[in-house]
Amino acid sequence: MYLRIWLVLLIFISSYKAGAIDLTQQIRAADNVVQGRVMSKSSEWVDGKIVTRHRILVRDDLVASTYGIAGKSELYIVQAGGSAMHPTLNVMISQSISHQVKLNVADEAIFFTRNTVSGAQQLVSGTDSVLRLSGIGTDKVTLPALKQLKVVPSHKIDVQAQQPSVAKSSKAVLQQEALTLPNAKKRIWQLIKQTRVKGEKGNV
Repeated sequence: MYLRIWLVLLIFISSYKAGAIDLTQQIRAADNVVQGRVMSKSSEWVDGKIVTRHRILVRDDLVASTYGIAGKSELYIVQAGGSAMHPTLNVMISQSISHQVKLNVADEAIFFTRNTVSGAQQLVSGTDSVLRLSGIGTDKVTLPALKQLKVVPSHKIDVQAQQPSVAKSSKAVLQQEALTLPNAKKRIWQLIKQTRVKGEKGNV
């Protein structure tokens, strides 16, 4: 019986790991990994295209804090597209890029960016270049896009609400929940140390 329970737990944990977002690719592609807030954004015409600049208040520079060096207090993320007054037609024009992550003022997230020639930042490719935060201002800030395992005593489980993926024993069950911000940072710090060498890609 106990062997069967452990096999179920191993299958559940394996499926959890397989479904989790792998941040290794984002970290390898990024010059900066920061937790921050979009404070403002402005759009303008540049060489016949609309470009939008987002000012990010950096709450935690995760690359810098990994190595104990001074981090950034703010950065600017530049994206193609947006809405701006046409300089000749004098009408408001909007341009959008399909599959591009849209940033809004007051967004709280972890951003994976790379340096541009102008000194601004661009998001690395992929929708996981921005991991939005939930619960800012509470004692439990989470990243809904990432999951962690939670051990719950069986007597606290609502049998009617159980998901098929819950593995149950006579003592406890394992459930998935949104990854907390402290655990997310530990995971990112570990990946930064594993995938990057001090002095490379913005570490100094």
